[in-house]
Amino acid sequence: MDVKEAVTAAIRSVQNLYSGQDIRDVLLEEVERSTDANRWLVTLSFARPADVAPSIRDVLGGPDYVRLYKVAELNASTGELISLKMRQT
Repeated sequence: MDVKEAVTAAIRSVQNLYSGQDIRDVLLEEVERSTDANRWLVTLSFARPADVAPSIRDVLGGPDYVRLYKVAELNASTGELISLKMRQT
């Protein structure tokens, strides 16, 4: 699997996992092949509704959406999703 296929598989996996939820604007942030070449690590970000009640947001201000960063670990041969984790900052 090449890098483009890995990114496509990661995006598809995230969209499938969050199916039925309001996620928007999926972006590629980083991509890396593991040192043993058996895995792809693909960092994606996407916008998701903020976990604040609209009435509170109206009073206090703040964004309607927040951006989350996830690292998808994929099998480099098959594209199968191994794990999906929050990116450590």
